[in-house]
Amino acid sequence: MSANERTHTVTLGDLQTLKRADDMELAPNGTELAFTVGGEIWQVSTRPGSKPRDVARGEHPQYSPDGKWLSFYRKESSKAQLWVLNLKTRHAESVTNLEDGIDPNPFVKIGSPWPVLRTSWSPDGTRIAFTSRRPIEASQPGPVTGAMDPASDAGVGGSPLVLDGTTPQRWALWGIFNHFDIRDTDVKTWRELQARPKVVDQIFVVTVATHELRQLTTDPAGCFEPSWSNDGLRIFCASTQGNVMWIWAQVDSNIFAVDARTGEKTALTEGAGSKHWPSMSPDGHTIAYLASDTLFRNHIGLVPEAGGPARILQSTLNVSLDEAYWAPDGVSIITVRTDGVVNGSGPSIEAIHVAKDTVRQLSPSASNHIAVASRAGTLAWQESNPSHSGLIQVLGPGRVKPYSLLNLNPQVDSWILGQQEVVHWQTSAGEPHEGILIKPVGYRPGKKYPLIIDAYPGQRNDFRGAALSGNQAWAAMGYAIFFPSVSPPHTRVNPFMSQAIDDRARGPKGWDRAMDQLLSGVDAVVAMGIADPDKMCLYGHSNGGGVVNYAVTRTNRFKCAVSIAGALTDWTRIALLSYYPGMLSMFEGGDAVWDDPAGYVQLSAVYHLKAVTTPMLLADGDYDDDFLLDTIEMYNGLRYYGKDVTLLRYPDQGHVLQGAAMQDFWKRELAFFERHLKDR
Repeated sequence: MSANERTHTVTLGDLQTLKRADDMELAPNGTELAFTVGGEIWQVSTRPGSKPRDVARGEHPQYSPDGKWLSFYRKESSKAQLWVLNLKTRHAESVTNLEDGIDPNPFVKIGSPWPVLRTSWSPDGTRIAFTSRRPIEASQPGPVTGAMDPASDAGVGGSPLVLDGTTPQRWALWGIFNHFDIRDTDVKTWRELQARPKVVDQIFVVTVATHELRQLTTDPAGCFEPSWSNDGLRIFCASTQGNVMWIWAQVDSNIFAVDARTGEKTALTEGAGSKHWPSMSPDGHTIAYLASDTLFRNHIGLVPEAGGPARILQSTLNVSLDEAYWAPDGVSIITVRTDGVVNGSGPSIEAIHVAKDTVRQLSPSASNHIAVASRAGTLAWQESNPSHSGLIQVLGPGRVKPYSLLNLNPQVDSWILGQQEVVHWQTSAGEPHEGILIKPVGYRPGKKYPLIIDAYPGQRNDFRGAALSGNQAWAAMGYAIFFPSVSPPHTRVNPFMSQAIDDRARGPKGWDRAMDQLLSGVDAVVAMGIADPDKMCLYGHSNGGGVVNYAVTRTNRFKCAVSIAGALTDWTRIALLSYYPGMLSMFEGGDAVWDDPAGYVQLSAVYHLKAVTTPMLLADGDYDDDFLLDTIEMYNGLRYYGKDVTLLRYPDQGHVLQGAAMQDFWKRELAFFERHLKDR
């Protein structure tokens, strides 16, 4: 169906049909691709025109080295077990039976784009390595049947929860709120919480044919992200060496080699910084890994397979990488590079030449992610662009042009879309900046339209189909939507452009720069003759809501503002109560709130609400923890000053509204837009 054959404008119901692949994996010979959508595993031939088939229920599929088996995780009653599927007979069976399920540390994923449940097949295809948390006191070599139960004592009596300098910081808020996300919900009493043994990730190896399970590592330092050596004698892993991993925390880790027979660990790298996701080169001489000195920003490190001096690829230092796979010839490493909107391209798939330390782009301009590589040299990735979402692209060995293998959302071909383009401008400070503009459906040059500004930072020029962000359904209603892609202080550690550029957002002065980006971008769109300057609304969810909450304290240019689950509206409360170790130092650059209270007040929107004149609609779910507390503080301050504010609290909802709550909010926000932006 061609663009001029599109049949209807986009609705909320349409947006809710969009699908995306959560995991992808190529067979070693590159002829098959496995991927997951909504908890279902699909398989498709990489020949053009192939049709996918549903093969299993689960997540994170991994091919065996001979391509005859597919391993995956399946959850039953919230407990994950490792399964294997015979691709010839289509018979699937569980190969583990851990009493409490496979339970790796969920925060291994923080700063990493890969699933926590990483597995690695041995080169001969007989065994699979994975990690799961185990109490240190119970870590003994040999077969295991399940995780040990924590100590328990049902009688609380008058005993206090004793907190000292060794207590996990997150426990300070345990039990105070009806719902609080501290990952300790399976303990019922303070004594049980306090007596709970420390748990760390350990490597397990299961023999596929016999289901024999062996815990390979037992030391208190722990291991995660296992990867077999080419000869099957070692398993490479990352280890925090006993440091506790937690959300928003930059934790030092190093790369180790584990003897696959004895479990003995040998350090291959040393020093500060996070090092993870190890993989051995095809020739067996070098281990590549992802390294980061700051949260979320990855570059590539290399170390000899026996350990020794490490080398950082300088071409990967100034941006951030989301993937890392050896090319089959061992000459290059395939990556997905994050570097701003980049003239409309967003993340690009590139090959980093290891010896020359040079970069070669492999994919055309699009927002690409979840790239995978096969041993035969085939590449596959998922693409989103202004007119399509969920396109799986394939680049064959030796080819220079990829082809579209599968469109997960063919229904988009029938939608009438607003034209989407990249807008460039200079801020008042003289910095070049860029954002994304969607023109209303049926746009007529010379006519001015009401403008909704989505303030979420770090935008990509991809398909705008999320209900809690600027989207094509709003364009169908006659709104222009602008994404200025601002860089506020609270997202400084989220890679978007170069580290030098992103670091300019640090601290209170970072807000001056972010407001300059926002307002100069709005000026640029108004100057294009598209936006009516008297009918503009600020909108933001999460990090975007944090921008909205601050922006209304600095300008009265907007007729209305919508903030859903706004992030870091009160930096002082987060700093004083937060159980996220080191989070504020990551954002602010090292100064604690006790050292610089004035700086934290200056960063916090809630201390500047007297200046607000913009009518506001606030919303959040009752299970949204810190974000909800920020939203309530925002509401209380605006109400105190007699401002026009409405707060919508949705029970049984978290950070992202779903189901009936999303339907209700959609109607209320559209009525809010209509009231403030449309002629009546």
